[in-house]
Amino acid sequence: MRDDVSAGTFTLEQNAPNPFSDETSVGFTLPEASEVSLTVHDTFGRVMVEVAKGRVFAGRHRYAVQMNSLPSGVYSYRLGVNGRVLTRQMVFVR
Repeated sequence: MRDDVSAGTFTLEQNAPNPFSDETSVGFTLPEASEVSLTVHDTFGRVMVEVAKGRVFAGRHRYAVQMNSLPSGVYSYRLGVNGRVLTRQMVFVR
């Protein structure tokens, strides 16, 4: 079962595993090919990791996220598609 949030035209899944210590994965679904930006942000909104950026085909996608050099904490990840943004939270523990 997927735990998705939706902007009506695309969805963003909860990362798994969550919390995580080494690597997690983030999935999303696009109804059509689109320019996307998938980023991880700290609590101040600063981009800490750029996971994906550019043109992505329609369908379901999954990206690995590694945060080895970052401190433990709660981070948000954001998927931007055609000017719309979905955000979820993840917990990173060392």
